[in-house]
Amino acid sequence: KILEENRDEDPKLLRVEEILSKGVAEENGWLNMGCIVFSQYYDSVFLLAGHMSKRIPGEKVAIYASISKSGIMENGSAVTKSKNRLHQGNFAW
Repeated sequence: KILEENRDEDPKLLRVEEILSKGVAEENGWLNMGCIVFSQYYDSVFLLAGHMSKRIPGEKVAIYASISKSGIMENGSAVTKSKNRLHQGNFAW
């Protein structure tokens, strides 16, 4: 519990959140347009999706990974979905 209370927020996560909400340069936030974040590591994507789904309540975050790891995260909860369903835009629980 002490470790959880004393963690600094990851600057990369904060930067992604800033780009989604406020945008960059002369562009507005990207959240309404949609955004794809690529990572070599599934753990990084899962952490980012969890962070963003908690920070932006009600926003569904798709994780497009291997067959068994693809899914939707909303409000910090993950549900497995096939990549096919995600590709079709089927974000319903």
